[in-house]
Amino acid sequence: MSANTLTNLIPDIIESMDIVCREMVGFIPAVMRDSSAERAAVGQTIRWPVTTKKTPTPITPSYIGPDASGEDVSGGPTLSITKSYSVPFAWNGEETKGAMNAGFYAKLFQQQVQQAMRGIINMVEADLASLYIYASRACKTTGLKLFDDTDGTESLALLLQILKDNGSAGDLQLVLGSSAAARMRSARNLFKVNEAGSDALLRRGELGSLLGFGVHESAGIVKHTNGTYANAVVTDNALDGTALTTTGCTAAVILAGDLLKIANDSENVYVSRNVGTGAGTLLTINKPGAKVARVGQTDAITPLIATSYIPNMAFSREAIALVTRVPAQPEGGDGATDVYVVTDPLSGLAMEIRKYGQYHQNSWEVGMSWGYTAVKSEMIALLAQ
Repeated sequence: MSANTLTNLIPDIIESMDIVCREMVGFIPAVMRDSSAERAAVGQTIRWPVTTKKTPTPITPSYIGPDASGEDVSGGPTLSITKSYSVPFAWNGEETKGAMNAGFYAKLFQQQVQQAMRGIINMVEADLASLYIYASRACKTTGLKLFDDTDGTESLALLLQILKDNGSAGDLQLVLGSSAAARMRSARNLFKVNEAGSDALLRRGELGSLLGFGVHESAGIVKHTNGTYANAVVTDNALDGTALTTTGCTAAVILAGDLLKIANDSENVYVSRNVGTGAGTLLTINKPGAKVARVGQTDAITPLIATSYIPNMAFSREAIALVTRVPAQPEGGDGATDVYVVTDPLSGLAMEIRKYGQYHQNSWEVGMSWGYTAVKSEMIALLAQ
């Protein structure tokens, strides 16, 4: 077994990496990567300074410059490397000899690396997909069938409106679940080359870009099941406020990620973050907050879609951050006899493969550490399906 070092097995590892990259991992290439945070240890907090919205004031000539007060920029989002996972597997001497004699050792080793990388990548993708609960608002798709002849690109136009109204610009991304991606691929107005302007969707199934969005597909998007809404009412909230005073609303009623329609506010669908308990319960929604102010009202809360929905996500790249690195090792290293770092060319994720020599066997480990966060809710919107 001594000859089976990582150096000799690198061609098999590279081939495995290429196979794993065919998974639907649309979030990983779509989000922001912050290399400055890669020095952090597991659990260490990284902070982003964030400025607040400014109100212009009239210019008044004076013999001195303007009186500018300081600004607290410490209230921004934080990120920690919270996860460090690996997939181990082992080969003893007799197993290796038998597999080599049979001619399938390299192939089986390749498949083990492939499955290890696949599992870790899918965990990261699912973590990024779970950030839908931080979206600012949702696209109203009630009465529309996504991407059919009635909808066309209207849903995407509404998504774009939400982000533009929130002041979001720049590198816009759209990540669809498999069912929404299938509907987009079947849309006749996008499928026809003379109308779409490209044969990429027709010939190769490539989603490409649409209405300014870079379009991706993800296997990490899963269905959200709503809470219950009986007798839930909003009574008071400030304009652009994220805290809504309610009655009939407890922690067991409205869940994080529920899409809320509120009476007397027909143009907006909000995303719930959490609900407090007790008298004068506060329902929290994401920034930029409510577009209608209320004082002593009784505006009923209802769901956008009755029982559940699929949270396809649109966002500016800088709205979601992902930090990955190889697992930290102690000073001087550990007992590994060989180490190799493989970088996935499609997602950009670097994973470490380590070999440990043991008694009559070698064990192998594929591992990675990562952290993720929603940096700015105003730059995230949902396409509810």
